Amino acid sequence: YLEVCWLDGKHRKVLAKITTDSPRELAVNPIKRYLYWIDYGQHPRIGKSRLDGSQWQPIVTSGISNPRDLTIDMNTHDVYWVDSKLDNIQKISYGGGSRQIIRRNLPNPMGIAVHMDDVYWVDRNLNVVFKASKTAENMTTPIKVRTNLQRLRDISIFDINTQPKDTTNPCFKLGNGRCEQLCFAYPIEMSSSNYKCDCATGSLASDGRRCEFLNEYLVFTTRTEIRAINLLLREYTQPFTPITNLTNVVGIDFDYADNKLLFTQIRPFSRIAWMPSTNPTGDSIKNILEKNINPEGIAYDWTQKKIYWTDSSNHSIYAMNLNGSELVMIARVERPRAIVIDPCNGTLFYTDWGKFGTHGKIIRTTMAGSLKRVIVDKNLAQPSGLALDYDDHMLYWTDAVREKIERSDINGQNRVVLIAATIYPFSITVLGKYIYWTDLQLRGVYRAEKYTGANMIEMVKRLDDSPRDIQVFSAKRQICSVNPCQINNGGCAQSCHPGMNGTAECKCDDNSKLVNEGRMCVSKNLSCDLNKFYCKNGKCISRMWACDGEDDCGDKSDEDPNYCSFHSCSPNEFRCANGRCIFKSWKCDHENDCKDESDEQDCNYPPCAEGEFTCANRRCIPQSQVCNGVNDCKDNITSDETHEMCPNNTTCPPNHLKCEKTNICVEPYWLCDGDNDCGDNSDENPLHCSRRTCPPNSFRCPSQRCIPATWYCDGDDDCGDGADEPPEYCKSEGRTCFGDLFTCDNGNCIPRIYICDGDNDC
Repeated sequence: YLEVCWLDGKHRKVLAKITTDSPRELAVNPIKRYLYWIDYGQHPRIGKSRLDGSQWQPIVTSGISNPRDLTIDMNTHDVYWVDSKLDNIQKISYGGGSRQIIRRNLPNPMGIAVHMDDVYWVDRNLNVVFKASKTAENMTTPIKVRTNLQRLRDISIFDINTQPKDTTNPCFKLGNGRCEQLCFAYPIEMSSSNYKCDCATGSLASDGRRCEFLNEYLVFTTRTEIRAINLLLREYTQPFTPITNLTNVVGIDFDYADNKLLFTQIRPFSRIAWMPSTNPTGDSIKNILEKNINPEGIAYDWTQKKIYWTDSSNHSIYAMNLNGSELVMIARVERPRAIVIDPCNGTLFYTDWGKFGTHGKIIRTTMAGSLKRVIVDKNLAQPSGLALDYDDHMLYWTDAVREKIERSDINGQNRVVLIAATIYPFSITVLGKYIYWTDLQLRGVYRAEKYTGANMIEMVKRLDDSPRDIQVFSAKRQICSVNPCQINNGGCAQSCHPGMNGTAECKCDDNSKLVNEGRMCVSKNLSCDLNKFYCKNGKCISRMWACDGEDDCGDKSDEDPNYCSFHSCSPNEFRCANGRCIFKSWKCDHENDCKDESDEQDCNYPPCAEGEFTCANRRCIPQSQVCNGVNDCKDNITSDETHEMCPNNTTCPPNHLKCEKTNICVEPYWLCDGDNDCGDNSDENPLHCSRRTCPPNSFRCPSQRCIPATWYCDGDDDCGDGADEPPEYCKSEGRTCFGDLFTCDNGNCIPRIYICDGDNDC
């Protein structure tokens, strides 16, 4: 590598990656604006390039054997070098001409420097620093500047004349050339004012000065670092500065939309955390979960903002929301390692190394852990990496023990060995035409064609520590956005996961079990009959009471909007628009059984026969039932008992009251009971109800409704606002029954006439 950075270490950039040669010594001519370096490889040579590493060309290719060092004469701009095998010092002009031998027969010259009219060099065999004329014409005997210096290697001259100023340099004149990061002046013979800005991290913006963050790159982990590299082979700009000083980093994934990199660390500092994907730093890391976990593999559901991970210590796969809430166990696994998900199709894949780590398996489930199926279990030892190709619907994996990279379809069929010559492949990812993987033993990152495994390229080599997980940070890896959990949480009370065929699957935490069509969560110790609905408070009610608009549970769990939006009915039932289920025979029966009248819509009612009356709801009743003081039509307006229909009002029997606008008679107890008994709501007139006193052994609701005292603290919200079920009182040990009722030992309330009547009413 040929690299550059600021003096404070910032903006470090690889200018050139040289794979076939061995760059050794480097010299800079900031006046002429060239770099020179020695290639110490099989065919030694000296070359030059621009200051940004571009336009490299050899200037010395012959008459050179073992070049050890080179330097620039800043007065003449000539390039000098020493050759320890040819035992000489040579020079050449800065452009590559006028080559001369300055000194011959030197025992072992190692380092060289030029100052004013002299050349200085160190001889490792003689342990001496020499000085002589820098011209070939003056061959006087060299002067020994210092002697008896052991293991001499290099020499430099500290003097102002070796670093003359260049006031024409645009990077100097314009304040770093107005570049955000690096500024490189072009060779002076091109133009004294020409220069280019460059970026050590990110990419150069359209203005040619600012550096923008890359929107696509490779990111990988080592034991102590999180690093990123450019996907383009000859582009050495880093997406961001490596995050260092971490401990036991393993897995990594990302949230492209929210610019987050997610990663795992195993014990002793186990955690799941995130940091920004643009310009991340160690200080920007935020913890999500730390306690009681040992996470390794990680996968992110970008459609639902959920994190999935494998935990070999707890022998499980877990999931949680991005903020750490709704943690649920997805599956129990002997020794889980790698994990990938496909939220677009509601599938999850993971590897299980088994108890002894010798017979691995690849398993597919839904994202809630159901429909488990082993898809690969033969010729597999330790599958440590998994990757999904969302474009071609193929699955890739690495097996470090068998030293292979393989591929199959998502059912485990059409299995193909792509690469069989890897040493210790660990993790793998895929994008476009290529697969990318890490190798623990070679300490490198590699790329090959995904269809054939051909044209393998080493993208990074000789890392200080072995690379582990790898991902391609790209919007192309997180395209699908349709998710059944996005609407009303998929009908789930707790954790929702995309299932197969566009359905939603619900999951509960460890203390709960899944009930009510697999959507709601209740305590594991609760039990209801098969045809009952589980209330969160432990009560069991008829399944048909769910989503009927009434709080039958007493805690409103039977009217939960998430559940009711996806509530399904049995084949012999009709599903109302509000989610309630009623018998199919109740459809179009002239009664509002759904409470929202959806069961009486799109009905083809037959016309009423002669001698029948047609109600407002299209019900047919005998003409003799009209104006009989009974709401036989059972519609909202009591159409068979209106004053217009019944000019001769019925006389009410004793102890009954006449309704205001209808021909109905009601009992006094029906007044202010919350039901429209009159058909015109006159029995529920708020003015009248506010003055009315309730009968004995009754409770008055804030709405003025009177209910029997036995309904107080019976678990049902009879008032409709919870006034008859105050939890702090109903659950207190010192509670006594309301009014003149008898308090049983178990807290139930009964009328006193039931005492000692031979029946166990309590």
